[in-house]
Amino acid sequence: MRALVVGLAVAAVGCSTGSQRVERATLPAQSQAGAAPGRSEHLSSSGGVQRRWLLYLPRAAGVAPAPGLPLVFDLHGSGGTPEDQLELSGLEALAESAGFAVVAPEGIDRMWNVPVDPAKPSDVSFLSQLIDEVNALAAIDRQRVYATGFSGGGRMVSQLACDLSERIAAIAAIGGIRFPGPCSEARALPILAFHGTADDTNPYDGGGRPYWGTGVEDAVSGWAQHNHCAERGERSLGANVLEIRHAGAGCGAEVVLVRIDGFGHSWPDRIGAPLTGSSDANGETTADQALWGFFLRHPLPASSAR
Repeated sequence: MRALVVGLAVAAVGCSTGSQRVERATLPAQSQAGAAPGRSEHLSSSGGVQRRWLLYLPRAAGVAPAPGLPLVFDLHGSGGTPEDQLELSGLEALAESAGFAVVAPEGIDRMWNVPVDPAKPSDVSFLSQLIDEVNALAAIDRQRVYATGFSGGGRMVSQLACDLSERIAAIAAIGGIRFPGPCSEARALPILAFHGTADDTNPYDGGGRPYWGTGVEDAVSGWAQHNHCAERGERSLGANVLEIRHAGAGCGAEVVLVRIDGFGHSWPDRIGAPLTGSSDANGETTADQALWGFFLRHPLPASSAR
């Protein structure tokens, strides 16, 4: 299992991307004329605030068939940075091999506005804006825009599922799934969550800090009810890993929880067998492969894409 990487208040942060090492101190912000393959840094104005974000485009030629690259948001936890999150998730390596773009934005003061405080700049608006800004740099497939995040980032992607369902095809929340209901204007959206029962930051059974409260299975059940998924099934994926899946007749979009017994507050690595219905190869799979397989099965309906 990967360990949590916390943000460091230093002038330069090094990160490894394959054989290339990128130093934040010398990485220039790219212009809106385009972005080169690999990692690039960008600045945008949203809600009267300058916001920083990183973009990773795969280097391999010919990986972006029409209508464009799938796009995955990768949101850091509270107090983290985009660099921290890319190292923690490892999604750049998967993006290179699978052929998708990754955007890792930074929250204001390294925090996301969730639960939403209307007096603060809207992160939902900022992230929606980034879809268009990324598309201006490298053509993306608007039916395949996804969001994942860890901890506070998981809470933020839960909010996107509620408030941006017309632009986000599916989410995967790691250590932070919430149901910010009633979400009455949101379509049924595919939901994937990973959570450890030994998480002492966002406790599995609820409680903890004021922003948390509801337990993980209660939050997942909220999404299942929203999606009209009446059937609940369980399947072991391996030692201490259980898939809890809400589906059934009339279900608008599946809701899947991967419960990891004894696991704490971090990004999981290997989880055992592939998820039900996933496109992963037989045998063991990683959380990254599982979430990407889940995303691939759930494009945004053409009628909803914006």
